Amino acid sequence: MTASSWFIVILVLVGSLLLVYGFSIRFPTHQNKKRSKNADKSQRGTATCPVCASTLNLGEQLKSAVFTGSSDQICHIFGCPHCYPFVEDQIERICPVCKQEIPPEGYLIARMFARKNQKNHVHITGCTECKKRRR
Repeated sequence: MTASSWFIVILVLVGSLLLVYGFSIRFPTHQNKKRSKNADKSQRGTATCPVCASTLNLGEQLKSAVFTGSSDQICHIFGCPHCYPFVEDQIERICPVCKQEIPPEGYLIARMFARKNQKNHVHITGCTECKKRRR
């Protein structure tokens, strides 16, 4: 084999290795995707409070009460650590239904639907102030 033949063979091998390396970076395995999603969640908020619209950090939870029933349950949502039991500065507790301010002792009223093998679905129907006006 001549020198130009060896050069072409080496060039094809290097090109193949770069192609394989490029695809492994561009299309990571399912396991690598899972790790990167978990890393992103730890760095940013994962949910929003429906009462005050604050972004909840990892580990922060809503204060709520769920009343027993079938798959459709009544739920009272009091707020997150930013708005319940004490409201932080410059945070407003606003009802997503009537757009009125919720008093400190008020809460949201919702229906919670239990789903097998999935997260529960919550539908907010109003606040304690909405319910007073409807009567």
